[in-house]
Amino acid sequence: MVDLFNKIIAFLLALLMPLGAKISFSKYYDSYRTVFPQGGVQTADAELYYDFAHPTEKPKPTDNLGRDRDFTVRMAKNETEGCQLVVSTDAAEKGFLIRVSPAKNAQGKTLSASVWKAAYLDIEGHGDVFSGEFPDPLIPYGGEAVTLEKNRSQTFYIEFRADADADAGEYVSIVSICDENNVCVKDARITVTVWNFALPETSASATAVGLNGSLFPLAAGLPYDFYGTNTWLSFYDGSSTLSPEQEEVYKKYYDCLLEHKLCAFFLPFDLLDPRAEEYMNDPRVTAFCIPYPKTDDEKLVRYYEKVTSNELWESKAYFYPVDEPFDADRIDNFDAIVERLGRLCPGYHMVVPFGDYEVTDHNGNLRTATGIEENTVDILCPISDYLDEIRPWIDEREAQGDRLWWYVCCGPSDGSGHCNLFTFQNGLKHRILFWQQRMQNVNGFLYYETCNWGFAGDPWTNPVTYGAATDADEAGDGLLLYPGSKIGTTDPVVSLRLKDVRDGMEDFDLLTLAKEKLGEKETEKLIRRVTRGMTKYTDDPAVFFAVRNELGEKLSQAD
Repeated sequence: MVDLFNKIIAFLLALLMPLGAKISFSKYYDSYRTVFPQGGVQTADAELYYDFAHPTEKPKPTDNLGRDRDFTVRMAKNETEGCQLVVSTDAAEKGFLIRVSPAKNAQGKTLSASVWKAAYLDIEGHGDVFSGEFPDPLIPYGGEAVTLEKNRSQTFYIEFRADADADAGEYVSIVSICDENNVCVKDARITVTVWNFALPETSASATAVGLNGSLFPLAAGLPYDFYGTNTWLSFYDGSSTLSPEQEEVYKKYYDCLLEHKLCAFFLPFDLLDPRAEEYMNDPRVTAFCIPYPKTDDEKLVRYYEKVTSNELWESKAYFYPVDEPFDADRIDNFDAIVERLGRLCPGYHMVVPFGDYEVTDHNGNLRTATGIEENTVDILCPISDYLDEIRPWIDEREAQGDRLWWYVCCGPSDGSGHCNLFTFQNGLKHRILFWQQRMQNVNGFLYYETCNWGFAGDPWTNPVTYGAATDADEAGDGLLLYPGSKIGTTDPVVSLRLKDVRDGMEDFDLLTLAKEKLGEKETEKLIRRVTRGMTKYTDDPAVFFAVRNELGEKLSQAD
């Protein structure tokens, strides 16, 4: 997408306007577009235009279109990668549809193609003077007609999948843009290049993300249940029993996250349920949380004995019964828990996310976050903007065998310059976060929630998902999935940001392979062309994808 011209015009016009009028300038949008159309590549229908965009871009419906007639997607085997198609019209109203063929190579082999239609959320105070609408929910698209208003665009997300046994080489998909009479007015071409190596089935990074049991009312009109609830409200302790209907919905959401390389804290089935073992053995499942019965010692021991009976299960399993112990009450709780675990579950693995804070406990002792976790927690998980500050301590702990994860949440803020997952951010930030994770040699990613709908009420209409006291600067925090009930299904609706996170995880695997096959020095050179520090990174998708493509080509040659 090319919206530089739009930004320049908007900036010049904004300078001429009183400060209080800036936020209402969008009412002049139609007049502006009579002089400056959105652009794009014209089809055989003189009223329909299109453009392609990188998967990390977030085209607002008022943005100018560029002139990318065709597009190229590059990926490894056992990887999924996509692009976006943006369609606009200068007619008062225009119907159209698109069709996307599987990508086919010269031998007739194909790669599957999936298509979604973007929905838009209005995020107050962000965007530009024309619009604060950002694409995020991705609605499955089956070729139905879409109606466009004049000078407003519609974005489609197009995704291709290369299985581990796919042939390397070039494939071609045809994107047919058709008018309201289903007459094809343009056949555009997406070239899919599959590199000659495969990503591993098991990601190099562990993941642990929230999947709140409060999803049930909005997702399927079912009763609320604390199963898997996010960490700062309560914990699943093994006492809840889901109804078959709740179980089915929770499994759909868990599986959706897993397809996008994220592992929810709690499996779809209780660890003592034999059905859980399929997930515990699944190579895609990199981590899962052990329930923590607060008063039932016998059940706690049963959980622990089961996961430690199998070396693979033990390597994935962790306790997470305390979150961010930043006040005296949480410290008391933390102290009691680690004493109990040490007594009943010797050798336990535990993660407790933490930031930069000092706390005076109830005994009057001043305790630092790192001091609290010293010799009690073996999966270290600082917030991303605290890692550099405590790097010597981290190095010491890793030398003693501790693992290193990290997390983001409502912080670090966008204003700090750090990468995060807010809806209004440049999508490159979501993806570069995982290049920074590889740069920092962090081997796990934690995110407190993916369905944080409780505060929003309806995330389809309210993008501010983190509490009534916060504003749009945290829009999308804890929200990577939308309730499918909005479109008449109990399936989850994925977000554009979830796709970026999945792609970032796959980039992490690419970079991990590069360290093995190209060497650490060469890999670091490539990373530094994308990000040189936690607040120093490119915001240009052309630069990012040029480096990523070079990385893929070098790995192909190495094999």
